[in-house]
Amino acid sequence: MATTPRIESPNKLTIEQLAAKTGMTVRNIRSHQARGLVSPPEVKARVGYYGAEQIEQLRVIKELQEDGFGLKGIQRLFSIAAVLENKGVAITTILEALEATRE
Repeated sequence: MATTPRIESPNKLTIEQLAAKTGMTVRNIRSHQARGLVSPPEVKARVGYYGAEQIEQLRVIKELQEDGFGLKGIQRLFSIAAVLENKGVAITTILEALEATRE
């Protein structure tokens, strides 16, 4: 009987580790998840594991908040970004355009 090779997940951080790495509180991360700003964790044995995707999402949220955006504004920006991504515009292009408006 052949066994299927096991693919190692890149998601290795618990929510506490994610909070420490990003400088946010667990409570804030959960709040951002509830708002749909942070993608859900990969769940294994009832424990959620986070990775680079969530780190990047939290980094962007933090930057936007530092620039004066409220959470509703960030939600709106993320919604627009999702629509544009579906039309073939890369999220990096959107973030670069947003960055250009700061200067």
